[in-house]
Amino acid sequence: MKFSVKWSMIILFLVITFGLFGCQANAADTANTKPDPNKIKQTIFKDTLVNQNKGLDDLLQFCSKLSGQGLALKIAILTDGQVRNNNDITTAAVKVFDKSPFAKFFVGPDYLTLEDMQKVLAYSSSRVEQLKAVGAEVKKTQTPELSGQYDQIISSIEKQTQQLDSITTKEQRSFSLFGWMIKLLRK
Repeated sequence: MKFSVKWSMIILFLVITFGLFGCQANAADTANTKPDPNKIKQTIFKDTLVNQNKGLDDLLQFCSKLSGQGLALKIAILTDGQVRNNNDITTAAVKVFDKSPFAKFFVGPDYLTLEDMQKVLAYSSSRVEQLKAVGAEVKKTQTPELSGQYDQIISSIEKQTQQLDSITTKEQRSFSLFGWMIKLLRK
């Protein structure tokens, strides 16, 4: 009798588990499923990075319009660092967003990679601040037209960096069943 009770409990657990996680075998149900939130986050993150890289390309093209070579060199060096940061963020984002929803529910996102992303985003934010400081020199030495163009590019890059930071923070704070334990064990 114990054997059948165990099996009935296991079957009940499996039915409840598959019911909670939406793992139905019915083909009609799969056509009406919601889009995967991980894929949506990944797409938004990727689009934001693409927009930021476009802004960085615009900034490098802007350097060719500047009359002072020293100023152009400062901007190019800061922009190159930002591009390298974006490459690191892209690599980490693939690792974070490719984790299965099932694993995320139980153990949470990849906390170590998210912390690394936060550090890189902090470096990115400091580079944006340095680029803003260079903007004061651009205003002094260049035409108002070039200065306005520079400010517009920098504000776009800053906005993208803030969006990336926001997405990363939300991902880090997402719910998981045993994530609290993973965080405790890691410390």
